[in-house]
Amino acid sequence: MRLIYRFTIPVTAFLVTSCMLAWAQPPQTPPAGQPAAPRVGFAGSAAADGSRAVTDGGIKAAGWAGKIDDAEEKAGMTINDAMLAQEGASIHVITGPAVSYWKPERTATGYYTVTATFMEPKYMNLNTHPHPYGIFIGGNDMGTPNQTELYCAAYGNGNFIVRGFGPGPFQVNGGRGEMNAAVHKAAGRGEPVSQHIELSVKAGKVECSINGTVVGSYDIASLVTDGKLKSTDGTFGLRFAHNTEVMVSGFGIGRGQIGPLIRGAGALFAQPPQLVPVPGVTVTVQTAPTGSAPTGFRQITITNSAKKTITAYVLAGAPANAPGNPPQQGGYRGSFNTHDAAVSFGTGIKPIEPGTSTKIPVPPSKDAIFAITAVVYADGSSVGDQTQLARIATGRKDISDNLKAVITDTQAAISAKTADDYAAIMSTKVNRITAASEAILMPINSTYGELARINQHYSGMAFQRVQTQVLPEILDNFKKRLATLQQLVPGI
Repeated sequence: MRLIYRFTIPVTAFLVTSCMLAWAQPPQTPPAGQPAAPRVGFAGSAAADGSRAVTDGGIKAAGWAGKIDDAEEKAGMTINDAMLAQEGASIHVITGPAVSYWKPERTATGYYTVTATFMEPKYMNLNTHPHPYGIFIGGNDMGTPNQTELYCAAYGNGNFIVRGFGPGPFQVNGGRGEMNAAVHKAAGRGEPVSQHIELSVKAGKVECSINGTVVGSYDIASLVTDGKLKSTDGTFGLRFAHNTEVMVSGFGIGRGQIGPLIRGAGALFAQPPQLVPVPGVTVTVQTAPTGSAPTGFRQITITNSAKKTITAYVLAGAPANAPGNPPQQGGYRGSFNTHDAAVSFGTGIKPIEPGTSTKIPVPPSKDAIFAITAVVYADGSSVGDQTQLARIATGRKDISDNLKAVITDTQAAISAKTADDYAAIMSTKVNRITAASEAILMPINSTYGELARINQHYSGMAFQRVQTQVLPEILDNFKKRLATLQQLVPGI
């Protein structure tokens, strides 16, 4: 998932991608006591809503990279005119020019879901009208003039947009996006508003979900084509419009979910992946027994013939045609799917003990073959593709760090002595707690929205209920999931 949005209007366009009615607004007066930073608009543009350079900007978190939009570069701005910083378990972004941020080593292939929660602490505090922020996927040629990506982003007024670069800007859901009841609206200017965004690649589709509701579903074949994406495989990251301030939490890729394993037409590998099976694990494929899966599905049986327990593995698929030859048009092109019992809370994925098997149903795909290409054992040893193993290790550490941070946050909220103390604590921590709750698949009734509402409009009764009932239950679940992770991954 990569964040945010951009498209241009011929000749005099500024970033309508990430802001609606951009040049129809007068310049914003900076807050009292804050000097006006330089504004830059598209060269030759009459835009009044130019990008405002951030003082002491730049990328201040290790491992991150970024690129501002071409129009911003032509106007003389640089990546140092925006700011990304790590603050605890959250990412603090202030723009500046419209920008995409990513970690170069973090890529996604096959079926996956990228997720993040965005908190705009003070709606429209750097602009005169709503600006969006979100997730991007399918990033290729990152940091170059040929950079491609697809993003879904939300505004704090109930609107969302789906846009991309191929490398020129393109629109997916219209010039001004769409309103949707699932997209949260700020109570007013200067008030907080949050959005939980997920961007998923599924069977022939890319779906954008906002606050738990699918707001857009698009055929991959319409997105991976000339002038748009090269593939849905690639880098994922965050996307922000210009002149925006946002806190991001829970950013990462969905792991270990038992979703569709086979991508059909439109699953675009330039060449079929080369399968190099690891020793000690066998894979057999047969027709799924009647009643165990939808008609036509097949069943993959993974057997652990080693003498050690498997805690995570990568199931890879490729076309059955000759290695190196691209498949027929519309045929299956390959997939990599990670199953990790250490972080798959509530999904039913469990370690595979020596001499035992696990079964996975997969959609019909006559021209597909499968193999296990990476395995992590309970004793910490591993075998297989080093890139895939590194992604498993990174995912485990990300989730461990996030759980530890939100456990501390939740304990602080529970320890508040008064409703005022509680409100002050939750004003900075509620979104991180909420994001972690959703990211680890923890069903705690419908408390997430309630937490956010209480953060803005609490009462003595609401404070007591959340502090004594809701938060302790959430804390207990966080601790159980961290204990599961630490049991399967000693020393993390």
